[in-house]
Amino acid sequence: MGGTTILVTGLLPHDSGKTTFTLMLSRALRDEGLKVTAMKPIAAHSAWYQPWSLAESMKLGVLVGGDVVKYLREGLISNPDIQNPVDILTAPPDPTTFPSASAYLNVVESLQNQVVMARLSIHGRTYYVVPEVIERLPRTLKTSLKPLLSIMRPSTKVGSKWLITKLMSPEVGTYVLAAAMRLRDSSDVLIVESFNNALIPVVGLENLVKVVIVVAPGKAMVFNGSKLRAYLSGTPRYLWEVTSNFVNVARPDDIIDIPLAPAHSREIPSLNLGKLLKRLTGIRD
Repeated sequence: MGGTTILVTGLLPHDSGKTTFTLMLSRALRDEGLKVTAMKPIAAHSAWYQPWSLAESMKLGVLVGGDVVKYLREGLISNPDIQNPVDILTAPPDPTTFPSASAYLNVVESLQNQVVMARLSIHGRTYYVVPEVIERLPRTLKTSLKPLLSIMRPSTKVGSKWLITKLMSPEVGTYVLAAAMRLRDSSDVLIVESFNNALIPVVGLENLVKVVIVVAPGKAMVFNGSKLRAYLSGTPRYLWEVTSNFVNVARPDDIIDIPLAPAHSREIPSLNLGKLLKRLTGIRD
């Protein structure tokens, strides 16, 4: 019999606190004696804002971002190729190469325009690099990325538009769903973290989800998975659906207070769940 799948997604486009909440949630569930594992199907991280993730990737021998590193340290992820099959490395361009500040801002507001490299772990591990993006990086960033680009091989040179289309393809979605089912069946609880404020990371995942938790600073709104499926059944092209649209029309079943995490520390505050998740998920007493 399979375990319970919980989807954690963010209300904000960035910095909702999904990863920190997932760490709190996993510890609370483990305290109940449950076997918990995590999955982050699609991850993106910036070489400029997370430079330490480059060193971690080189140490591990696989391209990963800061969130996955945290899950690895916590024992929630053991195999990034299976539990984080898509990883995207971004970097901002050199502002002095643009004719105006507005032109520069138009580029940095788009993820696609900043993709330097990506790992796709579908039927083996493949790396893709985007020369057009690398070429317009600041000199210091180019220098910092050289060791990583030389290690993460073999790699294929592609265009940014082609790469994003490839990473979001049905082939990737099918693989993610199969991997999620295997992880669910080998755990009491599988926690899937979505991408930024995407309601779901891949089409079809909603059919595995028992509980959806929407995270924002200070609060986590809990919804029964049936509400997610009902909402998506009437939404065309719902892969691109943002979480806020769902929250606008769905009423949460419960709300969890999220404590403030301490700065400059690996300590994770305790999360008081009470009987909340047991009631919603049917996890054993």
